[in-house]
Amino acid sequence: TITGYLNQDTMRIQPQDYTAMLQRCRQLAGGWQLALKLFHDSRNKRVINAFIVAKVISCLGGRWQKAIQLMDLCNLEGVRLDTVAYNAVITQCCQAGRWEVALEVRDRMTTELAPRIKGNRLQPQQGNSRSSVFDAYTLNPIAQAMSNQGHWEKALAIIDEFRVLTIR
Repeated sequence: TITGYLNQDTMRIQPQDYTAMLQRCRQLAGGWQLALKLFHDSRNKRVINAFIVAKVISCLGGRWQKAIQLMDLCNLEGVRLDTVAYNAVITQCCQAGRWEVALEVRDRMTTELAPRIKGNRLQPQQGNSRSSVFDAYTLNPIAQAMSNQGHWEKALAIIDEFRVLTIR
């Protein structure tokens, strides 16, 4: 079992071991609780990275407040999150119908990541730093959550924003 594996003090668990266990957590009922244990274990063993954080957050099943807490804890402790980790937080917010919070995370993501990104995936338009940070995986869940709650005009605006960002 995963918990038995974690209790072995003699074995050094590598980051790739955590990601494999987290993949299994997504398939288990209540796996989000085990994912949180893996998160704290990886912190204690100082092997945590943005990929592990993203995997943990993706196990939370719409528990957006937990996702925000993990994001804040990582930032506080100096774990540098990446686009995938922020997108996982955004997805959790949107699964819970909290698209307003997801927009705040997107803005925070822009502030945190834009100074670190050298090779932009998207081409900036007229000095817009957002385009260097987020992509369709960021905006699609937000637009979907808006649409699901009847805010289709806002959803279309998000889609238009992405279209403008991707024009070269």
